[in-house]
Amino acid sequence: MLIMNYKKRFGQEGEAAVAKYLEESEYDILARNFSINHKIGEIDIIAKKDRLIIFVEVKTRAKDDVALVSEMVSPVKQKKIIVMAKLFLQKEKIDSENYILRFDIALVIKNKISYFDNAFVPLE
Repeated sequence: MLIMNYKKRFGQEGEAAVAKYLEESEYDILARNFSINHKIGEIDIIAKKDRLIIFVEVKTRAKDDVALVSEMVSPVKQKKIIVMAKLFLQKEKIDSENYILRFDIALVIKNKISYFDNAFVPLE
C-alpha cells in the first residue's frame, strides 16, 4: 500500500507540474483526472486555449526512459483516452465541430517536462 501511495503521489506531482506548465502557456484547465467510469479510463488533463481543446496523458518517471513517444501510450490506452474525450465533450455539451481537438503526451523526468503535441490522432 505504501508503494502504491508513493507512486500515486509521484504521478500527481507530475500532473500538477504539467498543469502549471499549461497555465503558464495561457491554457485554461477544464478538468484533471477526468473519468466517468474508471473501467473505461481517465484523462489526466483537459485544457483549452482559444478554439483548441487538448487531452493530455502525463507520464512521470524517476529516471530517463528510453521509450519512444509513440510507445509511451499503447494503442489500447489511446482508444480509451479517445472514448473518454468523447464522453467529456458530451457531458460538457461541447460541440467538437467548433474546436480543434488534440491528443498530447507530457513526459516528466526529474522535474523536467518534455511536451509532445499531437502525440496520437484518432483513426476514424
